[in-house]
This record gives sequence, C-alpha cells and structure tokens, in this order.
Amino acid sequence: MASIPSSNIMGVQVLWTPQKEDDSLTKQKMFKDYPMLRPF
Repeated sequence: MASIPSSNIMGVQVLWTPQKEDDSLTKQKMFKDYPMLRPF
C-alpha cells in the first residue's frame, strides 16, 4: 500500500483482536512497536 498515493485510496480496514476486553493500543506504542507504519 505504500506505493499507492493516498489520494487513490478510498478506505482501509484494520482488524485488530485485543488480548483483553479493555486492551488498547496508543498511537505512541503503535509507532514504537510498528515503526514501518506510515500515516495516510
């Protein structure tokens, strides 16, 4: 997806299954754990 211009992307679906019901992922932790992610 990194090679597709963001103007050509109509939508993205991210599926994440937390370990616990109240489990969450902060933006800071997400970028620390997944440094290759790029914002759209």
